[in-house]
Amino acid sequence: MKRILLFCTVLLLFISQSYGQFTLKAEFRPRFEYRGGYGKILDEDEKPIGFVSQRSRLSAYYQTGILSFGFGIQDVMVWGDEDLYSSTGVFGSKSSIDLNEAWVGIKPYNKGLIKIGRQYWAYEDQRLLSNRGWNQSEIKYDALLLQHAEEKLKLDVGLSWNNDIDRNFGNEYPTGKMKSMNFIYVRQDFNDWLHATVMVLASGFSATDTTPDINWQGTYAGYLGVKKGSFNALASGFYQNGKSRKGLSTSAYMFALSGDYLIKDKYSVGAGIDYLSGYDQQSTDSSYLEKAHAFDIFYGNRHSVFGHMDLFNNLPKSTDNGGLVDIFVKLKWMPVKSTTIAADFHFFNLQNNVLDKTSEDISYLSKALGQELDLNFSWDINKIFNIKGGYSFFLITDSMEKLQGIEPGNSRFPSWVWIMVTAKPIFLDTSQK
Repeated sequence: MKRILLFCTVLLLFISQSYGQFTLKAEFRPRFEYRGGYGKILDEDEKPIGFVSQRSRLSAYYQTGILSFGFGIQDVMVWGDEDLYSSTGVFGSKSSIDLNEAWVGIKPYNKGLIKIGRQYWAYEDQRLLSNRGWNQSEIKYDALLLQHAEEKLKLDVGLSWNNDIDRNFGNEYPTGKMKSMNFIYVRQDFNDWLHATVMVLASGFSATDTTPDINWQGTYAGYLGVKKGSFNALASGFYQNGKSRKGLSTSAYMFALSGDYLIKDKYSVGAGIDYLSGYDQQSTDSSYLEKAHAFDIFYGNRHSVFGHMDLFNNLPKSTDNGGLVDIFVKLKWMPVKSTTIAADFHFFNLQNNVLDKTSEDISYLSKALGQELDLNFSWDINKIFNIKGGYSFFLITDSMEKLQGIEPGNSRFPSWVWIMVTAKPIFLDTSQK
């Protein structure tokens, strides 16, 4: 209740300054899922589950002169998850509402912006910095962002430093959360169809839960993008050094290549490859064994990249540090302007040698992990309402079953069905006359 009163107070302050530009909007997003292999391959004794999750969000934005503000609250829930109940009724939840956005922006000069507070970071194809919109909560950063934008040049610098409590000394922080993420992003548009981007990231994770030491890792990325007529393509390469989350010296890499072509504004054909380095468990080279070789994508995008079933959501754990090669083909059909029907095919393989831990002798898993087919549709009913849905299945191999901790031949056929309704009403927008 206190949080709701605080939000209403802030909202009234916004509205009272009506000489600026004010926007108040909401999002309601219930999603039904029937999971029979989403995120985890099921053993034959494990039963599929059906449930509904929901995102409910209210956001306010205000701009006047050189100042801008963003403030939003949200509730992410699973239908029936209330923890305040008795035999006579269900009454609510102790911790339902969360702060989604809270930032202030200042324009120190015409082409610059300083943004301070809880905010979204999403760049290029969102491989490393993403809002991860499929997740009902999404990913935000408590951070400082410095931006400079010209007609064909964009420069962003992001800085973050996290603590779990207000303290007077010490720098301890849970190892499961990122202590710090900092980056420099430079994008140059050469013309209206070609651009290049360079990114440098410094990410830090605490070495242990009880010590102030931080393992710093550097990631260096380069992009080259083409968008000419009906053709789009994006090539990228990444390298990591420094220390991994577990404190090992790192030498890892990734590259990605994708492209698509639009035919008569109704059909789209695309293909590409994602190649993430892994750790060669067959190697006996002592200098090699002392380093981490599995590429870390941090909080970057997963769902729209490595298959909708999210079986590789937790890299590099999902492949036992063996890396991943994903070759994909994507088809789209747009029968009318408001509707899209799509099919994505993925062919997954290990990038490197992974020890077969189920074998009594020393042997290594076959690199083929399986194929995934994602069928989905999207229908914009009007400017406010959208319906999406899909069906996915995975053709599994023995290697994938073993990585999932299941004896080969004892898994259920991995499949998943979902349907999602999204409503985004705009209650007030003073810029619209």
